Amino acid sequence: MTINYPIIYGFSVFALLALIYSPYDYLAYVVMMSSLFLNFLFKPAFFFKGPFVALFCFSVSILLSLIFSVDFQRSAIPSLYIILIIAFSIFSASRIDDEVGVEIFLFFGVLGFLLIGLRNFTVDPGFLVRSSGIAGQPNALGLLSGTGVVVSLALIVMREGGRSPKVFLCAFTGFLSMYWLVMSGSRGAFLATGISLVYLYCMCFRFNVIRYLFLALVVLFVSVLNISLFENSALFQRLMVLPQALGMTGWGGGAQFESAADPIRIEIASKAYSAFFEKPLLGNGTSTFINFSDYVYTHSTYLEVMFSLGLIGLVTFVLFLATSFGPKINGGSRFFPNESLAIVKNFSVMFFVFSGFSIPSYQSKSQIVIYIFILMAYRVIYLRHKEGDVGEQK
Repeated sequence: MTINYPIIYGFSVFALLALIYSPYDYLAYVVMMSSLFLNFLFKPAFFFKGPFVALFCFSVSILLSLIFSVDFQRSAIPSLYIILIIAFSIFSASRIDDEVGVEIFLFFGVLGFLLIGLRNFTVDPGFLVRSSGIAGQPNALGLLSGTGVVVSLALIVMREGGRSPKVFLCAFTGFLSMYWLVMSGSRGAFLATGISLVYLYCMCFRFNVIRYLFLALVVLFVSVLNISLFENSALFQRLMVLPQALGMTGWGGGAQFESAADPIRIEIASKAYSAFFEKPLLGNGTSTFINFSDYVYTHSTYLEVMFSLGLIGLVTFVLFLATSFGPKINGGSRFFPNESLAIVKNFSVMFFVFSGFSIPSYQSKSQIVIYIFILMAYRVIYLRHKEGDVGEQK
């Protein structure tokens, strides 16, 4: 019996994205659990190298933090949910052996983000107001949309352009996601996407996809061309007061965005540091920041991990990010590889790294696509170059 695992795992992620922020999102967990059961039913696959090891250790730190949480009841469900995502990511990526499987998985992700982009139009409040979309919170919409941009462009680059319907669908989904990224007014997601796109743009001169990347950059920053409109947008106003939000001198902004200039994030960080030093090894537990502050989260992945999971969680999480840039490729390097799959993997890692500075993304539902893609790409690259090394020795 032949099982097409890329389609199974791709559909599972599509189900999660299609149902995300809806009354029926619990059905996605049923699909994921069924996929995991299928993995164990037919000869379990478990790849244990690099980021796979680090992510597994990270899940152990989550479990330990849950056991010693300051509020076990509040931490239980979020912690188990993250562990489920990590388990699903590791076991699904362990089944993929080639670029075809990676492309199939990414295509299901693109379909999911296309549906999300269309659903957002049902709750659009207008250009001058920060949109929350189906996520119900602007920063969550920004992270969701930025991830849609990353996944769409990753598949375009892997296919090295072309004029197939699949590529045009990816381009449309990427443009739609960029629109909602701007509409969300999320500075962190916007800057993370922009920085990652610069890396991708610079790395892809050797491929026949430069026209797609150029169009992507134009769409992302198209509002800048119409200064009179962009100056009044939520995103521009929030970018202008970013220095003030960080405790520095700013350039001002509209009165409706005065709260965005409030250096409240510095106060949040201070509370997170204080709570961390009370339990530095294992942290205070997932989703317990509200026990120490009037705010639900710390506005930073790294602060959130440090506060929630302590030093053990922070170290294993950083190791996951660091090892995700590997493996080193013959004729290239970890950060400047010479093949499309490695380039888009690093592109995804960079988005994950930079978005984490302002958004607690590691436990976001949409990031399962990034987790799985990074692991899949790492495994395929590792296997291919290992086979190449063996062939050379023979």
